Amino acid sequence: MSDKSEISDSELMHELHRAEALIKELRKRGFSGKLEIEVSHIEKTMITLEEVQECFDILAENTDLYGSMLMFTEKKIALRCSECGTTHNIEETIPMKCRNCNSTSLQIDEEDDLTISQLNL
Repeated sequence: MSDKSEISDSELMHELHRAEALIKELRKRGFSGKLEIEVSHIEKTMITLEEVQECFDILAENTDLYGSMLMFTEKKIALRCSECGTTHNIEETIPMKCRNCNSTSLQIDEEDDLTISQLNL
């Protein structure tokens, strides 16, 4: 893994949790074997993508998923209006109000900062 002096134990635990969640989602969807997995992540998050891959490799060792490759792509932060439900790209909401109803009650639409967006068998 990376130089551990650069990453704290708590940050490493977050990356381990993210890798574990990806494996659980693959199992839930019934996928197995060596896969190419496209993983979308919210731009400008504090995710250490290399650490997620390394944690994934450790967790997948001695399983049929071993050797799978994570490919990361950025996705824009989406905001949903609490009043009318309209979703906006964050760059479209400056100033921070809904373009549809002018409400300032906007919330981040994505709960997961990592999501499986595509699988290649």
